[in-house]
Amino acid sequence: MIRNFLPYFIYKRLFGDRLKYKTKIDNNDKDWKLWLSHIEKIYHMREKSLPGSIVNFFSYNIMRSINMKNKIILEIGPGNLHHINYWNSRPKKYILADTNLKYLKISNSILKKKKIKGQKMKISQKKFKLKCKNNSVDLVISFFSLEHIHNLNQCINEIKRILKKNGKLVFAIPNEGSFAWGFARYMISRRWMLNNTNINYDKVICWEHPNFATKIVKSLNKRLKKSKIQCIPNIFFDDLTFIKKGIYKKI
Repeated sequence: MIRNFLPYFIYKRLFGDRLKYKTKIDNNDKDWKLWLSHIEKIYHMREKSLPGSIVNFFSYNIMRSINMKNKIILEIGPGNLHHINYWNSRPKKYILADTNLKYLKISNSILKKKKIKGQKMKISQKKFKLKCKNNSVDLVISFFSLEHIHNLNQCINEIKRILKKNGKLVFAIPNEGSFAWGFARYMISRRWMLNNTNINYDKVICWEHPNFATKIVKSLNKRLKKSKIQCIPNIFFDDLTFIKKGIYKKI
């Protein structure tokens, strides 16, 4: 990856000052508290932007190939369930797992409007535990969540535990750590933060996105069988791609 060869003064502007701030959150840090107060606005702004809309389309359209009919689904970090318009079938039950109670209420209300049986599940930031029985879920969905999870291996172990045999994980993540993703963030998100807030962005992004995409894929490969993985744009040179999406299976 190009990041391994960059001078550090460039690296930290693209991927955060990880040597100084590491990836463990300091919940008492003033920049982190300010970041949390801005985060909804930041992500809403991204969702509404043209680049955000393009990213969402090419990520969520994987759902068009997923059969959810009469299946038990669990989604990690459902947010506003933006991908619901890409579904081709109705699940038997949809479990919503998140650390944020507000988003659990929002996503559950969306399911109610669609007359889909939903279940809210609050998960802890400190210890990742899914309150499901072993081998009880047909499909786990995770869009733009795995990059945020600090206990990543524990999370993927839990996904494997609750999936039935031949159950699937469908996911999309930013290609965090690629030059393309880092440069795009530098030009858009980082610039906006520096112009509109006093937040040390090179600090908080280390805590907001502790996991590079390469780390996530490596952890998945150790625990589940890869069925499909695709980069967007779909080109050979990984550093020029923005998104990774795919399907893994429990065997």
